[in-house]
Amino acid sequence: MALYTVKMIKKQIKRFGFAFEGIFYALKHDLAFQSEIIGSVIFFPIYIYLFAPFTQTEILFLALSFSLVIITELQNTSFEYALDKVHPEQHESIKRSKDMAAGGVLIAGFFALFVAIIVALF
Repeated sequence: MALYTVKMIKKQIKRFGFAFEGIFYALKHDLAFQSEIIGSVIFFPIYIYLFAPFTQTEILFLALSFSLVIITELQNTSFEYALDKVHPEQHESIKRSKDMAAGGVLIAGFFALFVAIIVALF
């Protein structure tokens, strides 16, 4: 039983490695992901300087909305890479799929902006 648990732990640790590889790949190769990270690095210190202090709830909402943008961007990018590999030629349904995934990122961005405005105003 203990051996099985050790194997499971090792397998989980290996999976974390794959996840970090994906994040670092996006940081190195994906312009949209890089832009969002750089924009956040610029935005958050200015935002904190202008509107601090924050309640724990405000910090939670700001962090969650930022995380949502980053998560949807990673999903969108991975979706686009996979579709480009599987179906490299132009196709209307592939375009629609990519556009919908990009729309998810846009909605997440609007939500993050909404949260930032609400926290700043109240």
